[in-house]
Amino acid sequence: MAAWQDAFGPSFNKPGVEAAQKSSTAEQFIDTTLPIPIRVKNRVTLMGRVRRAGVARAYDLPRRGDRVQKHRTIDFELRDMDVTGPYEVYWKVKNHGSEAVHAGQPRGDVIVGGTTRYESTAFAGSHYVEVYIVQNNVCVAKDRQPVIIQPR
Repeated sequence: MAAWQDAFGPSFNKPGVEAAQKSSTAEQFIDTTLPIPIRVKNRVTLMGRVRRAGVARAYDLPRRGDRVQKHRTIDFELRDMDVTGPYEVYWKVKNHGSEAVHAGQPRGDVIVGGTTRYESTAFAGSHYVEVYIVQNNVCVAKDRQPVIIQPR
């Protein structure tokens, strides 16, 4: 329990079975929830770029260990993709950490979108964004960008 309270804060209590079942089903997975089989044969690189804010310069997340401060905006784009022909892009944003949990924003839905996406950094913690390239109802490429949001 102490380790959980270190991760989620001192007010964290052991959830009941019903709460545990509800939280485990909230997150979606492209291969089981939708279901779209994953057969990776192509490549895509997901890159998060933190926007400029005041005197703070823009930068690619990996250049700073995937770390960013709260209250910034990140643009995500697809790079180095070798998928040809028509395809769809699916996105997943997953928040972890006590701030996101207490705000009821763990997210984790898999949604259809375009080739770019932007997100705000509202909750401290280790989060991630995933992208799936789907062609003929099969996921042929995928990537994940970790996002570690630090409190100010």
